[in-house]
Order: sequence, then structure tokens, then C-alpha cells
Amino acid sequence: EVLGVWFDQGHPEQFPAAFAKVKERFGRLDALVCNATITGRQTFLEIKPEEMTEILTTNVNGYLFCAQEAAKLMIPQRKGSIIMIAATDLPVSERQLHRIPKRASVSRSIAIETAKYGVRCNVLIAGAIRVDKWEDFSDEEVARKRANWPLERESTPEEIAQAALFLAGDQSATITGTELTVDSGV
Repeated sequence: EVLGVWFDQGHPEQFPAAFAKVKERFGRLDALVCNATITGRQTFLEIKPEEMTEILTTNVNGYLFCAQEAAKLMIPQRKGSIIMIAATDLPVSERQLHRIPKRASVSRSIAIETAKYGVRCNVLIAGAIRVDKWEDFSDEEVARKRANWPLERESTPEEIAQAALFLAGDQSATITGTELTVDSGV
């Protein structure tokens, strides 16, 4: 059984109420997947302080404090998996700044601190994913993109979900503080 609870990852003050709903409904939390992000089109030379603050608030504080609330539910049950979705490092100059916090040592710190309670934390690094916008690309654009990837194909949402399911489940019971990369070999 799954419960979807909406909250804005850029507003950590909303997290306790969201996780209270999970506790009320299930009494426990087995897995958390952090998947929100702000990308923008900022470059290093153009970004303004308020834009970087927004990126850090969502991409670092959002993940950190969301994981904190999840850990509060997982620690008493001595089991749980926190999965943080991040993006593959591709040389796309105008989109690099949002990637910095996603792969920060946040997940490793969480993994080390919560391991003694049986709670794991890992990063799932996703490459290109075939989503609706791909329907607007010409065959030539798709071929050009695929030529950059050793497997010459993008992942499907289902393939990323399967990787997250692996990290969430007992098959990965001894995996924590690591990164699983699903990016067609980039």
C-alpha cells in the first residue's frame, strides 16, 4: 500500500505534518525517495544570490530535512531506506550549479549517522530518462543524444523505478552511503 502526500520540498516547515500523515496511516515508513529538484538555467557567471539560495533550499535543505523526518519514523523500527535521486554529471554548462548540492556529502553523512539504527541512505544517479518531452524531438535529435551514451539509449521511468525499488528493498540490505548510477554508461 502506498500513500502520496504532497508538500513543497523548498519549505521544510511542511515536512512534519506530511510525515505525521504517514505515521497516522501506516504507523511506519519503510522507504523514502527524494526526487524534487530545481534546475533553472543559471550559469556560474550569471547566477544571483537569491537564485542559488533557492537551489540550495530545495536541493540540499529539502533532501536533508525530508530525510530527517523519515529517519525519525525509521529509527524506532530499526529499518528503513532513504533514496536521494540525483542527476548524471553531464557537461551542460548552464545547468551545472543545481547538480552541486545533489551530490553533496549529505547522503553519506546521513548513512553514517543512521547506520547503527538499521537505516540506510543511498543516492540513485539517473541519466537521461525518456519522458513526454521526447515526443517533440526529431529522429535526428534523438540520434544525436543517444550517440553520447555507450548503450545508445535513454532509461525509461520504469527502469529508474526498478533501481529505486532495489535500493528500497531487502536485496540491498547491506548497501548504504553509496551511489547507484543508471545512465546508459555515461
